[in-house]
Amino acid sequence: MIQVKSYLKTADNSGATVVQCIKIRKQYQRLRKIGMLLLVSVKRLRKSGKKKKIRRGSIVLAVLIRTRKKARRKNNLEFFFDVNSVLVINKQFKPMSTRISGLVPRELRSEKFMKIISMSAGLV
Repeated sequence: MIQVKSYLKTADNSGATVVQCIKIRKQYQRLRKIGMLLLVSVKRLRKSGKKKKIRRGSIVLAVLIRTRKKARRKNNLEFFFDVNSVLVINKQFKPMSTRISGLVPRELRSEKFMKIISMSAGLV
């Protein structure tokens, strides 16, 4: 279950590896599902020589793409992932990275997340 102060991994090459959830942007108090918008703080960065836009301690917007909690679709198919992962996005809901690692669930197929779907390697 994702809640405030939980640590999450990032599934992109934006520069951040571990982030901490500060606030859940939507008004669902108990329901944290795939596609939720989170306000996160960057806790750990990648070790690379290039200077990225993201710095340690910066507050960015992220979308939840993988959860350890079981998710159920309308056709009663249940699935879950090994880790809780997010994808760092900007205010226009476009990813700040150029590559997404791993699979992305089909629940992100909406108008605002179609760029994420097109960048991913495959759908679940």
